[in-house]
Amino acid sequence: MDFDKLKENLQAGDTSNGFRSSLESWKGIIKKEPEFLSPGQIDELLSCMSEWVIMRSSSKLVQEVLRLAIQLFYSLNLHSEFTFPLNETQKPTPSINLGFITCILSLMNSILKSENPQRYKRILLSSLEISCQVAADKSILNSYRRKGTLKLILTYFKSLVKANEVSSRDLVRLICVMIAKLSYCSAKNRDYITRKSGISILCSLVKLEGGLTDDLKVLNEAIGALGSMAGTKDQQLTVWVQGGIDAILELSQNSQLLRASSYALWRACIDNQEIQGVLYTSSFHRKAISLLGVQIEVHTQTFLIGILRRIASNCK
Repeated sequence: MDFDKLKENLQAGDTSNGFRSSLESWKGIIKKEPEFLSPGQIDELLSCMSEWVIMRSSSKLVQEVLRLAIQLFYSLNLHSEFTFPLNETQKPTPSINLGFITCILSLMNSILKSENPQRYKRILLSSLEISCQVAADKSILNSYRRKGTLKLILTYFKSLVKANEVSSRDLVRLICVMIAKLSYCSAKNRDYITRKSGISILCSLVKLEGGLTDDLKVLNEAIGALGSMAGTKDQQLTVWVQGGIDAILELSQNSQLLRASSYALWRACIDNQEIQGVLYTSSFHRKAISLLGVQIEVHTQTFLIGILRRIASNCK
């Protein structure tokens, strides 16, 4: 494949069928051979892509260009999942093309300000997936708030949760991942999301029956986002008052939600005697002890041990 030819096509704003075929071919190559392009070449492509999107934002090929960008980020080992970390230390990430991310933010803002964002669902899904891949990067963490994108996303998120439609599951799941990553290492983002009722929306989501929450992937990410949002005592108490702790305790009965639930409960009870008391009263400590007696995933073990230590310190 001709790397320089792809760059030329992007810079020229090509929208031909041949260009479409080229994008498909490049996606296949990068997926099969993640190291086919160097980080420097990927950065060059992303710069060209941002130029193309600015020129051709109304083209039907926007989705294909974004899908190639997603594959490029995967090749840099940037993933769209939230992994329930044990501490707030940020792992080093590859240098990310800020011009391309600025372009994505502008695209998302335009879609979310439109009368019917659902009309651009596929593009929005790709933009959200890219956001989930890069949101934890320290050079990008606060851009979503400063550019107004986070405010628009939270407003849209609220409407999706209220509607509770099965067709919105992927959108809701990605927004939850995005909230988790943006809030985890940024106190300013956590404070902003809290002020904009983000915790309340997440609590409403985990308390839903059916619709969105029939998908365990949605619940896992929503619970993880609540855990990430529980960064201060006031935020922890907000999760509790809004019914999030009781909902998570109930959801923790499902083994497929145990890791996320243990993470969220651990985060929520750190230095918070009120929530430690709630966990003790609900006998969660007994469940944790019994679970530690069987073979479970190592991160879940760590979260459960952390919860037990805090409950024990509160009982002294």
